[in-house]
Amino acid sequence: MISPHHGNGVKAEMREYDNDWVREAGQLMPSQKLSIAALFVVCLELAASARVAPPQAPSVGALPDVGKLGPQVGARVPDFTLVDQQGHPRSLASLMGPQGLMLVFFRSADWCPYCRAQLAELQSRISDLKQNGLGLAAVSYDSVTVLADFTKRRGITFPLLSDPGSAIIKR
Repeated sequence: MISPHHGNGVKAEMREYDNDWVREAGQLMPSQKLSIAALFVVCLELAASARVAPPQAPSVGALPDVGKLGPQVGARVPDFTLVDQQGHPRSLASLMGPQGLMLVFFRSADWCPYCRAQLAELQSRISDLKQNGLGLAAVSYDSVTVLADFTKRRGITFPLLSDPGSAIIKR
């Protein structure tokens, strides 16, 4: 740590935290002053070159029509059969509750922290969904092995369906 000292000199204090000792030096040698000045100039040049243009306002383009982005709430989903985290084939009809199905598409139980949190939250709501007559299932491109591991670690009891080629996801 270098701090200004009275007069022309500079007081230097060096701390080595491993040994808990402090050594103070008197005035710096001329070569040390030159090195510090050169370091200061380099830092100034780096700071100047690192300046970034102020952020531009995002361009306001046409927003996507969400009515054209996949199935809408209440729409009929084409029939499918996918394998769940236990290796059992599950059809759309087998997943339905008396009042319908909450079918969730998620990115990955392997690497997506948001998805993992959402699946855990859904697990905590499963009794409410069942009381309202809804089945619950979630679809990902994750392998059965990844889904089984996640299920075991997080105590998931609803079907996590593997769609490794994303064929159902893309429909």
